[in-house]
Amino acid sequence: MGDRTTLNELHESIRVALLTRFPRLNGFKSSCRDFRSGDGRHSLADIGKAQSLLGYRSTHRVEEGLVEGMAWYVRHLSPPAAARTISFTSCPQRDLISRSHEA
Repeated sequence: MGDRTTLNELHESIRVALLTRFPRLNGFKSSCRDFRSGDGRHSLADIGKAQSLLGYRSTHRVEEGLVEGMAWYVRHLSPPAAARTISFTSCPQRDLISRSHEA
């Protein structure tokens, strides 16, 4: 549908879509680092070839697709309750995101 979405906007949309299922994401913030050589600063997908060759037409904006698809992913890809879970925490000293496993 032709909208440009930043990584921060995408992160926030995913966080909001998961918030009701994972309340620990409330207040979770992404962290950014300096750009590195080779990092793309801007990106906008061109679906022109898919439209002309396959007849593809987009039907959802990013946020709408995330909301619709997130329930399926959580239902089908979430580990069983007895399995280990991954929680994300912010490391204030280095402003990094680390993973810690809970038993």
